[in-house]
Parts: sequence; structure tokens; C-alpha cells
Amino acid sequence: MPSNAMKISHLIEQLTLLRAQHGDLDCVLPIARDGVIIALDGRNISVQGEALGQKLPAPCVVFGAWVDQEGRVRTTPGQRYEATADDGAWNYDRSAAPQDVIVDVWKRYGGQDRGFRQDERWYVYEGKAKPLEIIPAGILGWKPCD
Repeated sequence: MPSNAMKISHLIEQLTLLRAQHGDLDCVLPIARDGVIIALDGRNISVQGEALGQKLPAPCVVFGAWVDQEGRVRTTPGQRYEATADDGAWNYDRSAAPQDVIVDVWKRYGGQDRGFRQDERWYVYEGKAKPLEIIPAGILGWKPCD
């Protein structure tokens, strides 16, 4: 079954058409439950492998997730997300990565890099000779090196 979510390529196409028609537009997210309008910015648009305490079947661009003053994650309700099976080489199960073996990693911030796993700890090189430890949630996916 195909995903019921908009693909990034479709979103870019739609946004390009909107910009051509109207020029730059602000992006906001109405939160009906609270009667507020939230500005979408770099704090509430991100690539996530988990959302609302649930592991996503593949990394997704998440819009509008924000944390209120009480620490609650807020979103606008909508249709329950269903994902397309991924035919790519990326594996989104961090625990399935081999131990102490250099793999290609997809980081939440910074894109693709080389790294490895030691038990629950992850390390990436970020262009350096010595690896740096990164929080496990910062690794969205991994695959054997090309």
C-alpha cells in the first residue's frame, strides 16, 4: 500500500508553484484544539525517526511538532500515517547495525556520514580522523558502505 503522506518531491513542486503565484509566503500551523496559530520554522520542521513516542517506519519530514510550556508535544490532528515499504538500502533499525563496523549513516542534522555502533552508542566521523559520539536518536538510518 502506498504512503498516504505527501512526498518531499511533491511538496517541493507544490511550494514552487505557490511561490510562482504569490511570491514568498509565511508557513503557519493552526492548532484547533488550542485556538492558536504557530509559525513553522527550524524549531518545528525537522527530519525525525520517531514522533509522539512512536518509531516511524522510515525517517519523515515532520511539520508542526512543538513542545508547550508544560512539555507536551502538540500537533494538529489528522489522518493516521501509513508508510510505503522502502525498497532502498537504508535500514532504520539502529539496533540491527553491526557492531564496530564502519557503515554509512544518515544523521538527523548533517546528512550522510560514516560511522559505527558500539552497543547502544553511535560514533560518526564528520570529516575528522577521530570519531565523535552522537546520541543514538541522531542516527536516522544506516547501510553498508558503498
